[in-house]
Amino acid sequence: MFQKLFVFILVALLVSLSCGKGEAPREEAETPAVTEAEPEAAPSKPEVTEGLVKADGLPTTAGGYTVQLGAFRDKYVAQNIASQMISRGYKGYVQKAQIAGIGLVYRVRVGAYATQEKARSVKREILNTFTMEGWIDHYVPPRATPVRVS
Repeated sequence: MFQKLFVFILVALLVSLSCGKGEAPREEAETPAVTEAEPEAAPSKPEVTEGLVKADGLPTTAGGYTVQLGAFRDKYVAQNIASQMISRGYKGYVQKAQIAGIGLVYRVRVGAYATQEKARSVKREILNTFTMEGWIDHYVPPRATPVRVS
């Protein structure tokens, strides 16, 4: 179970390290194979706003819940994971956060759900399909400036 997640993160890290500073990951780099899930909606192309990946159709106001899949110091690892979630029909996005004592991280999140139960259901689906453990958090729309967390 954790072996797939480890391989996925390792490949994402290697892809990001193979790129020069400030470059986006190369298009010819292969992404790891992941079992297909039944998406909630048709996949959309990732939108890149302020250099961060974001699926179309996310609410612009705070409220509800989201599933966080991880927080990474490497922007390109986060971008890769979010892009893969978008290509599989999830509303993935990357959100910058300034964490006290840690610094800047890039959170990989999926969706904006009205209820905790719907967010839990998506969290379980992602765990069962992609072996990626997530957790539920309050939804705050992605924006260019980092969220500050003390």
